[in-house]
Amino acid sequence: MNAPGLRSSRAELQGLLGAVNAVTSVQDLPRAVAKLWEVGAEPLFSFNVGVDPGNARRHLATLDQGELSLPDRGTTRTC
Repeated sequence: MNAPGLRSSRAELQGLLGAVNAVTSVQDLPRAVAKLWEVGAEPLFSFNVGVDPGNARRHLATLDQGELSLPDRGTTRTC
């Protein structure tokens, strides 16, 4: 294990959780959401583009509710 890498990951996570914890008003929310989007989380909503199942020559944009919880343990377990 790379201990310095773990420390930086822990510090990054603490920073993200700090940003979420700092939300005290509706005006603070966009800043926290943007920080989470920067690292690949999809809070509140997710945006995707995929092939139209009815016409493979077209693409469709979708907007879905985001994840508000941890992913399913079965899909993220590596050991």
